[in-house]
Amino acid sequence: MFKLIFTPLLLIVSYCYATPELVVMHYRGTVVIPPCTIATPLASVNFGNILASELTNSSDSTDWKELNINLSDCTDVGKYTVTVSAPVSTANAKYIGSTGTAEHIAIEAVAALDSDIQIYNKSVLKINTGGEASQILPLKFRLHNDGSGEATTGTVTSTITLTYAFQ
Repeated sequence: MFKLIFTPLLLIVSYCYATPELVVMHYRGTVVIPPCTIATPLASVNFGNILASELTNSSDSTDWKELNINLSDCTDVGKYTVTVSAPVSTANAKYIGSTGTAEHIAIEAVAALDSDIQIYNKSVLKINTGGEASQILPLKFRLHNDGSGEATTGTVTSTITLTYAFQ
């Protein structure tokens, strides 16, 4: 009988001292504002053929070419910033440089908001959406003699990158 009582007691004691299995759960996430949809992800400005004689002096420039960058689905966006990345003109840091073969020519760019705001490398535009779901960023570009000499014939090319941050 001693043996019969001891075995159930041993089982009860070992069951009481067994450690429970643990599951540890961690939660992680980020709350974000959904961005607007950039309806114009790629755009080009074509100046056509410009005579070098039209860009002889430092005050000479072409007519403005307009370009709109369209945004849609901005329903939960109150404001956004646009940061400009572009080559810098060697003659004037407030102009966008050309990577083409024509010399002494730079690109002048402005954001045509309430007033014209000149944009160039590292410019930051801060724009309120006014609660509107569709947004237009109106831009204007023109070729400009950069002030370092008389323009030469050749190509004028450049790439400008706009980086959006929505809030």
